[in-house]
Amino acid sequence: LDATIRVKFAEFYWLGGENPKAAAVLKELVEDLESRQAENDDGDRNRSRSNPQSIQQLLRDTQNRDVQGDFYFYDGLSKAEAGDREQAFDSFKKALDIQPDNPDILIAMRKVADSESAREFFETNFTNMRGRFRRQVVRAEEGLARAQDRDQRRRLEFDLAQSCNQLAWLLGKCESDQEEAIRLSERSLELMPDEPAFLDTLGRCYFSAGRIEDAIRVQQRAVELSPYERLMVAQLHEFESAQAG
Repeated sequence: LDATIRVKFAEFYWLGGENPKAAAVLKELVEDLESRQAENDDGDRNRSRSNPQSIQQLLRDTQNRDVQGDFYFYDGLSKAEAGDREQAFDSFKKALDIQPDNPDILIAMRKVADSESAREFFETNFTNMRGRFRRQVVRAEEGLARAQDRDQRRRLEFDLAQSCNQLAWLLGKCESDQEEAIRLSERSLELMPDEPAFLDTLGRCYFSAGRIEDAIRVQQRAVELSPYERLMVAQLHEFESAQAG
C-alpha cells in the first residue's frame, strides 16, 4: 500500500510540475528496491533454469522496473531544473534503459543533450524510437484494414489511435517531421474524437508547426474536456503566451 501511494503521489507532483517532490517521494522506495535487487543477484545467478520465476514474481519485477524508470525520469527533470544538465542527462539515460518506449524521457533528454556524445546518443535513440513507432502505426493500420467483426475493429481502432498519438507526440515535442505529426494526430482523433489527451497532442503538433491559433483552439477544447489536467492547462498558457509575444 505504501508503494502504491508513493507512485500515485509522485505522478501527482509530476503532473503539477513539482519534479523535485516527485523524485523525492520515490527515492526511498527505489533505493530499497535496488538494495534488494543487489542482494538477490547472487541467488538469481545460482538458481536452476528448471526453477523459473512465477508469473506473480515476473509481474512484480516489471512493476518495480516501472517505478525505477519513473524515479530516474523525475530525478532527471529535477536536476535539469536545477541547472545540472549533465547529471540530468545521466538520469534520463537510466530511465530510458528501463522504459525504452517512453517518449517523454527522450523528449526531456533532448533539452539537456549539450555535448557531442550526448547529442549523438539522443539522435540515435530518437531515430530508433521513431522507427519503432512508425512500424507500430503501419501494423495497426494493416490490422484494421483486415478486421472482420465489430469488436475486433474497436480494439484495433483503439490500438491504432494510441500508436498514432504516441508517435505524433514524439515528433511534435521534438519539432521533427511536423506535417507527419499533424496527420498522425488528426488520424488519432478520427478514431477517438474529443479524446483530451489526443487533442493535447494535436495542439502541440500545431504549435510546433507555427500554427499558433489552431494550437490554442484545440488546446482550449482539451482543457474544456479535462479541466483538472494541469499539464494541459500549462500547455495552453504556453501557447497563449507565445501568441501574446
